[in-house]
Amino acid sequence: MAAIAPTSGRTLEDHAKEWAARKVASGAALHHCVLPFLTGAPKAVECRLCNKIIYPLEEIKCSVSRCEQMFHLTCAVENATNLTTESFKCPQHGCMVCKQKTFFWRCGRCTVAAHTKCAPWPLIHLKDDQGSAICWRHPSNWLLQNENADLTNNIEEVFCRLPLPYVNEEFNIDSTIRDFTAIVCKPPSYIHIRRNVYLVKKKRADSSAETGCTNCRADSVCKDDCECRGLSMSCSKSCHCSDLCTNKPFRKDKKIKIVKSEGCGWGAIALEPLEKCDFIIEYVGEVIDDATCEQRLWEMKRRGDKNFYMCEISKDYTIDATFKGNTSRFLNHSCDPNCKLEKWQVDGETRVGVFASRFIEVGEPLTYDYRTLRARAWYFRCVGSGFPVQTHLSHGTI
Repeated sequence: MAAIAPTSGRTLEDHAKEWAARKVASGAALHHCVLPFLTGAPKAVECRLCNKIIYPLEEIKCSVSRCEQMFHLTCAVENATNLTTESFKCPQHGCMVCKQKTFFWRCGRCTVAAHTKCAPWPLIHLKDDQGSAICWRHPSNWLLQNENADLTNNIEEVFCRLPLPYVNEEFNIDSTIRDFTAIVCKPPSYIHIRRNVYLVKKKRADSSAETGCTNCRADSVCKDDCECRGLSMSCSKSCHCSDLCTNKPFRKDKKIKIVKSEGCGWGAIALEPLEKCDFIIEYVGEVIDDATCEQRLWEMKRRGDKNFYMCEISKDYTIDATFKGNTSRFLNHSCDPNCKLEKWQVDGETRVGVFASRFIEVGEPLTYDYRTLRARAWYFRCVGSGFPVQTHLSHGTI
């Protein structure tokens, strides 16, 4: 099979773009600057005489009814006399040996047509395509069509050498492989929840003793000077602020999406611009105690799990999103993060939110620093640029 001679640091996409740019610069038409088999490439038809791609306005079709053979006009002119588009007839409408026009086969790779008894060498008959065969000019294994081709750096030549199967069924991907690929390309399964699921007694502060933000007026929107905001508390019924209060996170998530990330498995990206301090999503999971946390960590080690979804808030209060959680469980670690986790009081309940630590553009991966968590030691890799890989989580606090 054809291959591109290796060049350091060059990808197939780089070669294709460079080739297209050279073609355009040399005056080639845009429809000549496409390569077959690439994503988005138009369906290509090969000339049966020269086996090269036929571009628009360069083709001539056999005039015989229901014959689909296509040729370059220039190739057809070289092989026919008194040629017109109305009279052109391809060579596959009669036996090349005895010239009879009934009960013969046609080669699916070239212009040869003959009776089996007239063929000088054995054929490959295509059972699923009556009247078609692969003649002696072509290898019995279609994968070996260009087995002895020399290495080349010409991207167009490489793609022209890619072999086509003898039957269309060869293009079909086995359903087992297709289904397996689809499974592999899905994020790890988990049960989606909106709020924490408590496996321990729920801790709730005495909200009756709260006085709320007494310095906010009835028309206040609770900006940076709000007492509750300064204490990482969501405004509640005890507050004196208005319905326009902006200090009520955890009510509506921002739009984010789970994606396959480079080198870090799965991750999450922003689907809308995020301003600094914007609430993005709540970190939710199963709330467990220290004993259960320890047990689950040993089970994870035994299974060889590499993904870590635990966030220890305080003693006997750990949020584990391993089995149950939401999109927040897919945020990766970075030493230079654009998000941070904050512990807030919402109606007396301790909840953890993911907040933007700076402006975040659409499509930007969402990350936070795992080292800011008070968590059991665990392994992770840094996705920040220019920072060393961390080997474990330190024992800090949110």
